[in-house]
Amino acid sequence: MFDFPRLDRSMEQMNRMLSANRRDVAGAFIAGTLSGDQFRSAAFRCMGCGHKAACDQWLSNHEDLPTPMPPAYCRNRETILSMPLQASDL
Repeated sequence: MFDFPRLDRSMEQMNRMLSANRRDVAGAFIAGTLSGDQFRSAAFRCMGCGHKAACDQWLSNHEDLPTPMPPAYCRNRETILSMPLQASDL
């Protein structure tokens, strides 16, 4: 059986990472630089990541800082960096 609670936790963590990195997910969809398949793949990469505790620690230390750069170990680093910054951060 599929582990939906685990996917939910990963989606929450991924959304926190996108927010901490000030990325405009809707803008990426609208611009066509991010597809539904790519977003789903990102969610599964996050779900399979072995750095959950380090990620939580990084988010705790960076969510309120203007640090638009995901940590080096992030499996979605390239995907995150390909998204536009939120308009308020330009």
